[in-house]
Amino acid sequence: MDDGSANIGFTTGESNLQSFVRGETAHILIGTWFAETVNEAGLQEGKDWGMFVMPNRNPDLPPAVIVETGPILVAKNSRNREAALKAADFWMSQAASQKWTDERGGIPHNNLASLPASKVVGQITDQIISGNYRQINRFWEATPTPIAESAVDEIAKFVLDPSSYRSVMENLQKIADSYWSSQ
Repeated sequence: MDDGSANIGFTTGESNLQSFVRGETAHILIGTWFAETVNEAGLQEGKDWGMFVMPNRNPDLPPAVIVETGPILVAKNSRNREAALKAADFWMSQAASQKWTDERGGIPHNNLASLPASKVVGQITDQIISGNYRQINRFWEATPTPIAESAVDEIAKFVLDPSSYRSVMENLQKIADSYWSSQ
């Protein structure tokens, strides 16, 4: 930017990461899963970058974070079902979780695994746990698929034309009403 201030958000024609690495973007709204990508881009964790939980707009509300899951699915009729279940069991074990956490610096998926040592992700995870943050499921995990898929299209209409908010809201309500009437 010409005035010397940093951009917050996306930069046209390139990734957020590239702009962030060059110091042209001040913040990237991203999850803890992105931490190792930033490290691999050459920035030093704790020196060149860090993480914080975005504060609530209303400071009277308790602290909250949005979480997402990554389910492991095994098809009921899969040819190698027993082997797949065995692999899923191993993946969910403390040992596998600890290895993943140590290698990738991410949040352990098994509560018996230790948080990443001296990692920004471990520090922010500890902050969330010790601060009793409310954990809210991300849109995709919290919304039935038939609603989520259609809602994204409607939300895109609003993003492209904010004046369409009334029709978008009406359409979102119709989508929800249609789904929930049969559930």
